[in-house]
This record gives sequence, structure tokens and C-alpha cells, in this order.
Amino acid sequence: EQKRATEALKENELRYRLLAENATDVIWTVDMNLRLTYVSPAVARLRGYTPEEVLGEPAEKAYSPDSWALIQKVYAEELAEEKKDGRDLSRTRTLELEHSCKDGSFVWAETRISAIRDAEGNIVEILGVTRDISERKKAEEALRRSEETARRWAEEKAVMAEISRII
Repeated sequence: EQKRATEALKENELRYRLLAENATDVIWTVDMNLRLTYVSPAVARLRGYTPEEVLGEPAEKAYSPDSWALIQKVYAEELAEEKKDGRDLSRTRTLELEHSCKDGSFVWAETRISAIRDAEGNIVEILGVTRDISERKKAEEALRRSEETARRWAEEKAVMAEISRII
């Protein structure tokens, strides 16, 4: 019975490792000091670093200063939430963060964060799934510029109409 349980556990571990290592999203875990404990190979596609390089870097190096400040703010909020009675143990947060790349550039990514808990419900690690949203951010910026141009054009048209009316 114990041998079958051990084999089943090994099989499950292999299945999950296969999934994590072949996913296009970056799957990662950090300890309660925000130090990476695992990062999937997809980090190379997103940031240009190998998992080994990323595991050795300080967390703040992985983000733009604004994104790192947001992470610290959200982390403090979540730690405060943990102290409340009736807290939602399955809550998640989704953040848009700017990640630093090996070539010196930055890439926008959406990260969904949830807690990994022990049997008593205490957070022992944090699980994250990060997805590249660069194209979405570019489309949002293009839409914003287009709307701004349309607004300015409407204002100019109104001014011209007023000038015509006065003349």
C-alpha cells in the first residue's frame, strides 16, 4: 500500500513538473521573504534569463522601480489581510508588472498570485503565474492615443465652428 502511494506521488510530481516546464506562462514560487524557490523555464522566453540566473537574483532586480513598489504595497496589504478574522483563504491578486529583461529592456506581464498554505491555513509560499501582455499594452496605448486624437479633433472642429459663426 505504501509502495503504491509512493509511486502515485512520484507519478503526480512528474506530471506537474512536465506541465510547469512546458507551459508558456512563467510559473514560480517565492518564500515569505520574497525569494524565488522555483521558476519555470518559460522565464527565458519572457525575460531572456535562464531559471538558474533568475533564482540567484534579488527580487527587486526583476522589476521596474514602480512595479517593485507596487509589489511591496500589495505584499503588505496581503499580510495585513492575513491577520483578519474570516479572511478568504483562497483569494488571489492579479497585478500588471513591468519586468526587467536580460537585454536591458522591460516587458509588461500580468501576474496572478495566490497563497500556498500549510494544514493550519498559514501561508508558507506564494505561487505566481505570469503572462506576457506586451501586445495588449501596445494596443491599449494605441487606443488611448487614438481617443486623444479624436478628442483634440472634435475640440478643433468646435473652435472652427465657433470662429465661422462669429465671422
